Amino acid sequence: WKQQDLHQQQQEQQQQQNQECQCKEYVQQRLLNDEWQLQMPLKCNLGAVYYQQQQQQQNEHDALQDEFAHNQEQLGQQIADLPENVQQQRHKQQHSHQNQQEQQQRD
Repeated sequence: WKQQDLHQQQQEQQQQQNQECQCKEYVQQRLLNDEWQLQMPLKCNLGAVYYQQQQQQQNEHDALQDEFAHNQEQLGQQIADLPENVQQQRHKQQHSHQNQQEQQQRD
């Protein structure tokens, strides 16, 4: 209970900071302290659950962004390779066209 009283005093000092911000701090404290749930008010347990969900979403979002960046890189590489491919195809087409003309001349 002493710690809760202390917490309430801190809260009065930190009224500028919003609840979510404080709850992020509690989540960090929790990593260091297993007794965290016993020490902190219920609303911040709820805040922590919310924060963990936000973190999970953020992680999934980051993973998607990484994947997107990776795909963009691959696309960029494919586009960079394109001119060579196009030139090779044109080259082949010219050859096959010449072959057709030669065959027609033979006939």
